[in-house]
Amino acid sequence: MRMRVLTMALAAGLAATALAHPDPSRAADEEPRDVCVRVADVSGWTVIDDRTIELRVGAGRRFRAELTPLAESFSLGSRPRIGLTGDSLGYLCEHRGRVVVDGRALRVRQMAPAETTAAAGKP
Repeated sequence: MRMRVLTMALAAGLAATALAHPDPSRAADEEPRDVCVRVADVSGWTVIDDRTIELRVGAGRRFRAELTPLAESFSLGSRPRIGLTGDSLGYLCEHRGRVVVDGRALRVRQMAPAETTAAAGKP
């Protein structure tokens, strides 16, 4: 319980700046890089459904993290506290780092930038 509270306080209390994303200058035949979010830079999140959370990084960046099917058994929408645990370098990526719900560390199945209203072309 203490670890979960500390993880939450750390993740929610720090400013957002850094994240890794695909390099547009890379060759077309290279494998795409993981989309990652530095856990310390996450300023908050919103539960989208029982398997998906949207992470806020800074004022305008948002990323959707889809969790493994096991997450459905935890009813994320009814959980007031969710913790984030980064990999050894402090990043949350596909298959690296974890989202902690009720003391259970759940793997991120997919991480991608979330569409914003402006980016989607909607008013």
